[in-house]
Amino acid sequence: MSASTSPTTNGASSVEQRPSRRRFLRNAALGAGGVATGAVLGPAALAWRGPSDAEIRSQELKGNAFHADLGMWPIIWSVPVSTNAVTLTFDDGPDPDYTPKILEILARNDVLATFNMMGWNCVQHPEIVRAVVDAGHELGNHSWSHLDLATVDAPTALSEMRQGRDAIERISGQTVHFFRPPRGALSGAAIRYAAEEQLSILMWTINGAPRGVKPPKAIVDHLVNGVHPGYIVGLHDGIGRGTFRPNAGFAQELTARRTAELAALPAAIDGLLARDLRFVTAGGLLAEPRHADAPGPMARHDGSDEADPEADLTEQ
Repeated sequence: MSASTSPTTNGASSVEQRPSRRRFLRNAALGAGGVATGAVLGPAALAWRGPSDAEIRSQELKGNAFHADLGMWPIIWSVPVSTNAVTLTFDDGPDPDYTPKILEILARNDVLATFNMMGWNCVQHPEIVRAVVDAGHELGNHSWSHLDLATVDAPTALSEMRQGRDAIERISGQTVHFFRPPRGALSGAAIRYAAEEQLSILMWTINGAPRGVKPPKAIVDHLVNGVHPGYIVGLHDGIGRGTFRPNAGFAQELTARRTAELAALPAAIDGLLARDLRFVTAGGLLAEPRHADAPGPMARHDGSDEADPEADLTEQ
């Protein structure tokens, strides 16, 4: 991957701040109306960080009063299916170092997946975007440049969502229905914008790998023993903000993690298939039959102390 100037949106800083799990869980609400989550909301919620009373008053004086008459848009952690279906998701791509190899592995096993793409990467590698679509996979929006949307202002969050979606749909010809927030972090304003854009928020049930750089066998064991029907697995085919500073320490760490994930993927798929699990896209998972008596949320946390599996890495 070649070095490139980091594309910021509306002057936002390119430095990522890793939110702690406590902050991620704190004060979960979306204005006075609350977050409309549907039946597949998991046990965690997303933090509300604005607008302030002064911002609301300022918008009202301009005739742009805040509102939340946006219907119900789910935050999806897992799905209470009555089948053996699971979903693999790949974030941060497309990337020429990872995505084509992942496509080959998936094709060998007749596996469909959901690729949550960065809009900036789509513009750089349109041929890979089209290869993903031609192989029958589903695309999701992973923002324009992988900014942490819990730490940027509301206009920047909206621009990241819209630029990402516009690039993905323009290049792929596929309509995007899901938004995977970078690092799993969102402000309340970003949640509202996702609803305005008619995007369901697609989280994950289990991280693709234990934290840190692990040998492939540890990743295989983690997935084969930890994935259950209805689960959404969070994997990667890129290095997020490391795309723009590939020689930085945090980017080198991400590269090592992605290389280990890629090496583990064939055996992990084999192990999950041996357990009679069946792979579908995120959209396919939502369409699967569900338990008639399911109480609603079925997400289980995989034991990580952080909502973000890479909270130990900070862009320097």
